[in-house]
Amino acid sequence: MKKERANTPYGIIHLATHADFPSRRRGGRKQAYIQLYDRKLRLDDIPQLGWNNPPVELLVLSAPNTALGYLEAEFGFAGSAIKDGVK
Repeated sequence: MKKERANTPYGIIHLATHADFPSRRRGGRKQAYIQLYDRKLRLDDIPQLGWNNPPVELLVLSAPNTALGYLEAEFGFAGSAIKDGVK
């Protein structure tokens, strides 16, 4: 995503993919991820994506089962994105 945004600084990003937000018993926030084409995007990866330069105006995270598991994980992805500059 970083390489693609360097070529074309998209202001809107929509990730429609698989995700897992496990319960605390299964690892909670540390094991939560959104599946990209070739790897898992974890909460700790969000700050490295550079979504504040140039700023992403809208980020949509769309995945099945996001309401299951450790409820704070979903807020973790959104909160991390906002913290890192997504409007």
